[in-house]
Amino acid sequence: EYQDTSPLQKNLIWQLFKNPWNAFFVGDPQQSIYLFRGSDKRVFESTIAEVTARGGQVLALTENYRSSPLLIDFFNKLFGRSTLQPF
Repeated sequence: EYQDTSPLQKNLIWQLFKNPWNAFFVGDPQQSIYLFRGSDKRVFESTIAEVTARGGQVLALTENYRSSPLLIDFFNKLFGRSTLQPF
């Protein structure tokens, strides 16, 4: 899950991909849990920008198979108002 990628890990991954550039990254920045080991949601966000700049696509999963819509809506509202900052 790419949302838990650190800048160092991203640099290593990027070194592996040469032309033709062909990759599939999966993640959700709201589910990032590894801040203590250096993950940074900005890595995920910058990768989206790089993928689109290279002509790649960003696809959104619109069907949730794990949680009810009511629960998702609650957490989105809760964390949308949160002023908590990562470490």
